[in-house]
Amino acid sequence: MVENRTNERAAIGVRVENDDGGVLFSRVYEMEPGHLDSSAGIETTPATVTAFTPEGTSRTWRYAPNLAADCDGEDIGIPLQSDGSIDSWYAC
Repeated sequence: MVENRTNERAAIGVRVENDDGGVLFSRVYEMEPGHLDSSAGIETTPATVTAFTPEGTSRTWRYAPNLAADCDGEDIGIPLQSDGSIDSWYAC
């Protein structure tokens, strides 16, 4: 789930890779302010997630949800914050 929490239109790129560096998912989202897009995803477990913007903001992290509930597949949220930073969260 990619979200634009800014007050301007934003482009947010997402790249998901496996342990070997192979691309599992790659997409650039063009989003209006305050919009959330959950229209795409993958079914396999990734190793790393990278999110980036054309302005140069970039963040890469290991996929490691720490959820208390037993999930049959986790969701990952990638919000672009109003200050231009990129965060992440996991949910069932």
